[in-house]
Amino acid sequence: MATFKPFCGVRYSEKVVGEIERVVAPPYDVISSEEREAFARKHPYNVVQLILPKAEGQTDKYETAGSIWREWLASGALRRDERPAFYICDQEFIFEGAEHRRRAVTGRVLLEEFGRGSIYPHEHTMSGPKADRMRLMQSCRANLSPVFGLFPDPGRSVLDDLDEMLRRSSRSAEFTDWAGIRNTLWVIDDPEMTDAISAAMNERILLIADGHHRYETALEYRNTFRPKDAAPGSVAADYVMMACVSMRDQGLKIVPTHRGVKVPPRFNWDGFISSICADFRVSPASNNPDEFLKAVTKGTDIHTIGLYAGPSRGYFLLSMKNPDAMAKAAPDKPQPWRELDVAILQKLIMENRLELDTAALTSGGNVMYSQVPSEIFRMVNDGECELGFILNPTLVEQVRSVAEAGSKMPPKSTFFYPKLLTGMAFHYLAD
Repeated sequence: MATFKPFCGVRYSEKVVGEIERVVAPPYDVISSEEREAFARKHPYNVVQLILPKAEGQTDKYETAGSIWREWLASGALRRDERPAFYICDQEFIFEGAEHRRRAVTGRVLLEEFGRGSIYPHEHTMSGPKADRMRLMQSCRANLSPVFGLFPDPGRSVLDDLDEMLRRSSRSAEFTDWAGIRNTLWVIDDPEMTDAISAAMNERILLIADGHHRYETALEYRNTFRPKDAAPGSVAADYVMMACVSMRDQGLKIVPTHRGVKVPPRFNWDGFISSICADFRVSPASNNPDEFLKAVTKGTDIHTIGLYAGPSRGYFLLSMKNPDAMAKAAPDKPQPWRELDVAILQKLIMENRLELDTAALTSGGNVMYSQVPSEIFRMVNDGECELGFILNPTLVEQVRSVAEAGSKMPPKSTFFYPKLLTGMAFHYLAD
């Protein structure tokens, strides 16, 4: 089972930086260049200076980040907690018109190679982002953003125990961020409580929900820089900072990522529709976008995919009718993978009918992604792509089943909402 421990986190000093909401930000990989500049203007100590650094003169961006990190530590803007702690953060938000709360427990997790322990990935990674994060980790010698992990909690025992602990604890920070999400932080450093949390979490597997590049970079950092004679688990580099959320948490929400597709030059609409009818029931849908979206999400078949083909052709519902199609199309994949809507779309439509290969699906040239359906509709209407596919969200249970089957999902299968904040705590690796 996974090893989950408290740590002496590095945190912003409110006495020096003031309001914490002005120095935190989303994870680096969801921040646009324009958003990066907006966060930097909020406060000179905003965390984007570390996670998305800029070169200064002859100093490259990674060296700049390292200099900033050391300067902030020296000035007291960042300070290290004296006692090992777990950092518990609640995020309260509105989702589909209703109020929700999601609770994450941040600690440090003993790194394991995938396939050899109890930590499971569910997505593929790319070399570019890992090389980028590796340079940054080397320069700062810290985990700057947490990996997002999930843990099974069938009887809600961990959630219930945390509720009791927090009733007896003081809040360390409360604020509403730029997205209107209410964030509350508790720093739990009482040894009796931290021991109880570790004992409960050490009985469980962990599934990486988000931050696969950060996890694999931490593995590489450990393998490269830990002292050869150090005992396993004895140095900070043996661990990675991870924010863990119970799979039974009612605030655990996955937003679907929809696709806009550029069709190949030889594409023929009538031939395309005729070919997919072998595996799908193709039904015209309402030309009202809102009614169309309701029809996609309320489809009687779990494998219902929405298709928008522009103003002249309209909206369609694609409901899978051939149960054997995925077994034939992906015989090398486990059954949980074949049951994913994103996998069905990728295999039966994008690869088999539109003849888009893996490179075309991952490079961003032929396929564009958005969590906002109206943005997909706009792409089609503006001619940026010819077909828009609207998906239902992947279920948490599906994520777990695919990971435990030893497989990984297609690109952009999950988008957990809201994103974890970066800047609530950092894990120092300089020990």
